[in-house]
Amino acid sequence: MPVSYSFHGRVFRLDCVAEYTSEELRRTYAAALDDPNFPPNAVFLLDVTRSESLVGRSSEDIRETAGVLGPRAGKFGKRCAIVASKDVYYGLMRMAGAFGEAFGVATAVFRTEKEALEWLRDASQSDCSP
Repeated sequence: MPVSYSFHGRVFRLDCVAEYTSEELRRTYAAALDDPNFPPNAVFLLDVTRSESLVGRSSEDIRETAGVLGPRAGKFGKRCAIVASKDVYYGLMRMAGAFGEAFGVATAVFRTEKEALEWLRDASQSDCSP
């Protein structure tokens, strides 16, 4: 499955792998938030390191996706750590983060999962280890 979610303790993780549509991403995000196993006081980690779809996304598509993600961000404390190891993905996700901030979501982009989890841990002052 190109877009999947999982829970690891308090970490709500969304993984984007290979080719997928923006609609698949939005649908999987909504399914995760509605999952009865969604952890209380969750933190959100988005991993696009294995994505093959981002390069083809327009800035408008990225803005629309941020607009869908933002309104329900209170469920994970309105903080999102994104892991993007490729330069182009890193830049695109920085743009997505700027769009997300317009919806009240504090977003930071990292090259490694370890850095992302450290940022989430520091932000919540509790253990976010998967």
